Amino acid sequence: MFAFAIWDSKEKKLFAARDRFGVKPFYYNYSNNDLLFASEIKAIRRVKPAEPNEKLWANYFCFGSYGSPSETFYKDIEQLPAGHFIEFKDANLCIEKWYDFPEQIRTISNNHSAKKIKEKYLELLIDSIRLRFRADVEIGFNISGGIDSSLLLALVNNYSKSKKIRAFSFYTGDERYDELPWVERMIRQTGNPLEKVRLSFDEVPRYAKLLSDIQEEPFGGIPTIAYSKIFEKANQSGIKVLMDGQGMDEQWAGYDYYSAQSDSVVQGTGNSSSFKPNVLNSSFRSLAQKPEYPTPFNSRIQNLQYRDLFYTKLPRALRFNDRISMAFSTELREPFLDYRLMELAFSLPDAMKINGGTHKYLLREIIKGFVPNKISEAPKRALQTPQREWLGAELKTFVTENLANLENSAFQSWFDHDLIRKEWDLYKEGPKTNSFFLWQWINTSLIASGIQETT
Repeated sequence: MFAFAIWDSKEKKLFAARDRFGVKPFYYNYSNNDLLFASEIKAIRRVKPAEPNEKLWANYFCFGSYGSPSETFYKDIEQLPAGHFIEFKDANLCIEKWYDFPEQIRTISNNHSAKKIKEKYLELLIDSIRLRFRADVEIGFNISGGIDSSLLLALVNNYSKSKKIRAFSFYTGDERYDELPWVERMIRQTGNPLEKVRLSFDEVPRYAKLLSDIQEEPFGGIPTIAYSKIFEKANQSGIKVLMDGQGMDEQWAGYDYYSAQSDSVVQGTGNSSSFKPNVLNSSFRSLAQKPEYPTPFNSRIQNLQYRDLFYTKLPRALRFNDRISMAFSTELREPFLDYRLMELAFSLPDAMKINGGTHKYLLREIIKGFVPNKISEAPKRALQTPQREWLGAELKTFVTENLANLENSAFQSWFDHDLIRKEWDLYKEGPKTNSFFLWQWINTSLIASGIQETT
């Protein structure tokens, strides 16, 4: 993982590059022959104020899109796409791709037996863990009850047999969503110290404001807030490096829509509507254009995986995670994003990823020797919190205040606020099957507030 810049004082040339999957950020503004770059948007905005990228905001409200690999939610502030480099000399900017993922996949031979593939993948997994254990400080890791982090737990313990690594997991006290029973089942088997980090509903307003200022762009709601508390707790506990299980679903086709004929980019919403474009003013809504993604592979599943790796799921998750880990001065390492693992798993035939309705099929076969069957065979569960319930009950005042702030914000002209109030009333009275659109409005209000405070 890297984003770096090197100034060649002899040639008077800047070279900068970003890692293969965009774990680390690189933002820039190129105008009037000047180049500004930084790891945070706010640094550039302090030098060159930027207006909102209204088309991207409209796409976010209508389709849940967080933009293309080069876009941000601010006009004239772009990001260097993952796997690209910059050369800047004599006021000329050149951007090129140095990591061509589809081309790399085409060079991989996958005509090996399942047994051979499992052996090779496990060998790479163990090596990836070994590489990411290089540190002169104590290392911890994040764990949920899913098969990905359970495998990470098993491999971490296998590598560090002399000392049990500390595990961190969040919960909310709501048994409908908490994964603690799954986590504790694994921990009982391994004996790792477990730090259980609780998020209470009354903490949400403060953390929502903090994370909105840190992220500067929309983020994923209360689950992201709960996840951020892990890094805060790790920092307080003296842990400077955490490992995480991000990336397995993208490389092994773990999301439900890979087997359903759906182009959803929001996991776990079922058939309910995630968006409310009806509350947008017509002129603003007309800016929205449904994103289209490249399809460089013959396989529908691989094309969805490619979309999620470079355009939707992974880019936004990595952005969320990087900002909150850095906010609490912890380094987050993603061993499952080792490019060797990603390329090998991605290149495999569809039937090795989804078999008989079972997602991550071959991975489940690989981990059976490491985790209990109830975990290796468990279905994919979206990382959830009682967001829907809290917003409609305990956090009603928080929602109402932010909707009022939105009406008086720099973004107020985008919305029909009478319709927003009607949707809010319907939400409070209704079944609360989906709260993503409500979080969109809250998050936008908080971001608008942060912009006003810094201008």
